[in-house]
Amino acid sequence: MADDPIRVGIVLREHDLSAWAGRLPELADRAVAAGIDHLTVGDHALLLWAGFGDTRAGTRERLSAAMEAAYATPFERFERHAPYGPPPVIAEALSPYLAVGCRRFNFVPEAMSLTAAFDAAAEVKALLS
Repeated sequence: MADDPIRVGIVLREHDLSAWAGRLPELADRAVAAGIDHLTVGDHALLLWAGFGDTRAGTRERLSAAMEAAYATPFERFERHAPYGPPPVIAEALSPYLAVGCRRFNFVPEAMSLTAAFDAAAEVKALLS
């Protein structure tokens, strides 16, 4: 186990692209100062809601209902941070995060079924790879 170091990753709540770009160097500096030498770009994740479906309109309706029920807040407040639609649309929305160091996306999925969510997330991964 000594040669298998504990890895530390950060899940950023910021969905703003400029926040992502600005925070990663700061986090790396803080890690070094704290004696953590295994904080790498690939350890960072973005946690987000995503609606997976064949059409944007139907998927938006399903995602907005789920998020409004969870947060008792109008969906419009979250909409720009919660991609929805077919996997290519979601991959396009997430691709700028790759450019600033995100390599892992943790979805809170909304889809017709868990299997559909899994398959769509796998397609997003393939499109981003």
